[in-house]
Amino acid sequence: MSDEKEIDETTPLINTSQKQHLQSSKNEDSGSTSSQDKEKEEFSFSGTSRRNKILLISMAMINFCASCGFSLLAPFFPAEAAKKGASSFVTGLIFGDFEFFIFLTSPIFGNYLTRIGSRFMFISGVMVCGSCSILFGLLDRSPDGDIYIIMCFLCRSMEALGASAYVTALFAIIASSFPNHVTTVLGLLETFSGIGMVAGPAIGGALYEAGGFGFPFFVVGSFVICIGVVCILAMPKIDDAHKPFSKSILYLLRNPYIIFVALVISAGSFAIGFIDPTLAKHVSPIPQLNNKAWAIGLMFMISTGTYTLTAPLWGYLCDKKVW
Repeated sequence: MSDEKEIDETTPLINTSQKQHLQSSKNEDSGSTSSQDKEKEEFSFSGTSRRNKILLISMAMINFCASCGFSLLAPFFPAEAAKKGASSFVTGLIFGDFEFFIFLTSPIFGNYLTRIGSRFMFISGVMVCGSCSILFGLLDRSPDGDIYIIMCFLCRSMEALGASAYVTALFAIIASSFPNHVTTVLGLLETFSGIGMVAGPAIGGALYEAGGFGFPFFVVGSFVICIGVVCILAMPKIDDAHKPFSKSILYLLRNPYIIFVALVISAGSFAIGFIDPTLAKHVSPIPQLNNKAWAIGLMFMISTGTYTLTAPLWGYLCDKKVW
């Protein structure tokens, strides 16, 4: 016998408004239960809408190409920079300049995301990344010395500006389009970033041997721009609902949990990235690797390959809250 029937028989004095309130409470309980069940559903690409499939494929390809464009110069750039008069220290600064500018500009882009629009920010950032990659490939024609070094910093800084824009928009798009599977989707996209980091040095070394210094940047940069054009045509409009936040960024930075996570991310990035300006010079005297940029590129696959293989696992475990 239902609860409502029991109420009718045993409490004849109950009024209509009370009955409606009880029925409304039941509906809310069932709605919250279905919402919880939805959150527990596993992510399935085939089960997503056509809109989200286009989104996911576009973001995955961009992550792969942009990461590939960032890492492809590791096997050959230190030697090329040395020919232009750049020391190992300056070469390391050129590598680090990319991440440093992302660190500086990401909070700014995040603050103005809803005003600019995540779709526009994503696509424009992708276009800037591709264009700057092509420009970097022209730097072998630059005069030696300080001019070459300054131009390297400028190109890498502008490329980092584009990367910062599209990465910031990427997180917002994921949170808006996949609210119940944020960490799983993020882990999947990080896998494509990892694949790009893994394949980048090998692809860069092979293209460098095939066509010289500029060829790797021309190929990857052009591909990134082409995908950006596809995003313009295929990516649906994103609903950027403005959610006011009264606290400042400094308030977030005072949170010990955020500080801890930031330090962990920094340590992980340092562990992977510190070999970029040094490994090529270290292994080039080995006879089997001498003058083989593609083989040197394979040496960079160990750490980034491990990162790529484990990223989806950690995203899955975080969604399942397994600790």
